[in-house]
Amino acid sequence: MIDIVADIGGTNARLGRARDGRVDPDSVRRYRNAEFPDFRALIAAHVAEWGGERVRALVVAIAGPVTGRVARLTNLDWAFDADRLSADLGGAEVRLVNDLRALGHALPVLAEGDLAPLVAGPVRARGNGQSLIVGIGTGFNVSLVIAPDIVAEAEYGHVGLSAALAARLEGLGVNPAEFPTVEELFSGRGFAAFASRASGRDFASAEAALSGPDGAPAHVLAAYLGLVAELARDLVLAFMPLSGVHFAGGVMRGLVATGLGDAFAQGFARPHPIVEGLARVPVSLITADAAALAGCARLLSAPA
Repeated sequence: MIDIVADIGGTNARLGRARDGRVDPDSVRRYRNAEFPDFRALIAAHVAEWGGERVRALVVAIAGPVTGRVARLTNLDWAFDADRLSADLGGAEVRLVNDLRALGHALPVLAEGDLAPLVAGPVRARGNGQSLIVGIGTGFNVSLVIAPDIVAEAEYGHVGLSAALAARLEGLGVNPAEFPTVEELFSGRGFAAFASRASGRDFASAEAALSGPDGAPAHVLAAYLGLVAELARDLVLAFMPLSGVHFAGGVMRGLVATGLGDAFAQGFARPHPIVEGLARVPVSLITADAAALAGCARLLSAPA
């Protein structure tokens, strides 16, 4: 019998096997969601790759809100029903969890090499014991890690932009009314829309805006990273994660890969009128592509 862990984003999916609370790295498979009509078809195809071996347990990290035993992706019309999945898998134990919460559970087992610093200093700190996971990918969300096994869920992407962010957009010649919520600005489609407005060119996707010489100009990318820094300052005030802010998601990884990370560091380091020493909060990027699977593996042995 096998245990399967899955990380389902709005665009891509990662599935693998777990043993003794850890992911077998050689078992991880990556899929494009567009190649399947729904998750039930995807999990059936994945199990078939293992010769149809009996599934004992399945933990699914989902980029969307989880309500009890059901969930739905925010940026794709896929629904999840744990009881129906259990029946499909011959009575397997099935657990659904928000993907940012899964990343929060992964944080204690991530190696130092899985966390790249975005500001000078260590990527882990004692602080107050609270850390924040911030996902900027197809969509946006956060999860507060209060202790290694206490991780809070949120749907912060649907919160309105702060006055500071709106003012920065206006200063860049971009109408903040076009970005009414955090996710409308900080997501794949939000980044593509911002890059289009700020450059006067049309980028159909975040991938197009990040495509080297044919993508958004450096000053636009740096300006967006400055906006991400302003968001991070807001999030520190909202959640007080003095032990660290850890970014995740394909869009954020792509932005940092441009080599313009100093634009984030400089924006985050500005003195704050309320939080003294805000710039000393460690900020890092989770570079491990399968980090959410590690969190799912830890949840296999945790109480539901």
